[in-house]
Parts: sequence; C-alpha cells; structure tokens
Amino acid sequence: MSGRVNHLCFCLYRFKSLPDDVFTNAVTLQDLDLAGNELKTVPSAALRPLRTLHVLRARNNGIRVIPAEAFSDLPLDVLDLGDNHVPLQIYPRAFCGLSPRVTHVQAGVR
Repeated sequence: MSGRVNHLCFCLYRFKSLPDDVFTNAVTLQDLDLAGNELKTVPSAALRPLRTLHVLRARNNGIRVIPAEAFSDLPLDVLDLGDNHVPLQIYPRAFCGLSPRVTHVQAGVR
C-alpha cells in the first residue's frame, strides 16, 4: 500500500493476521479500522510504521493477546478494542509507549 491514504477500513475481510510490512508506505494514515476480522493478536509489527495514526479500531476480532509494547510510539487519540474475547492475555508493558494523548480507550468483551 502506498500513496496519501488518510483513512482505511479493512473491516469484515476475515483477516487472521497482517503481514509485518503491509503499512510500510502508509505514512499519512490517520484512521485505521480493522473491525470484524479474525485477528487473534494485536498486529503490533504491522502497526509500527504508522507514525501519524490517531484512531485504531480493532473491535469484534476475537483478539486474545495484546503483546508487549503493542502500541509503542503510536500517536493514538482513540484505541477501540471492544467486543473481543475473554480471557484476554495482556503482556507486561503491553501499553508501554502508548501516546499520552489517548483520550478514549474502549475494551469491552463479548
């Protein structure tokens, strides 16, 4: 993916994972919606290049794992992980490096 994309909806595609380099060229992406897929873990390696990402929605995926530093250095204002599975395995330092600008976190369960 490349170009000047600001908002991207990858909803309901049944993705089980994302390649680590899928967003390498998405340097202007600000809003990413991954809702309704089949992700079992937060795709932290794929998110790393998104230095302008302000909104991340990954609700209703069946996420079971939030790895260490999953959101490290992302300038998020909104993080929506609602409607995922319990029990949820949250690694130590999972939210370490998350921007202090986050104003909304949704983490409900189904």
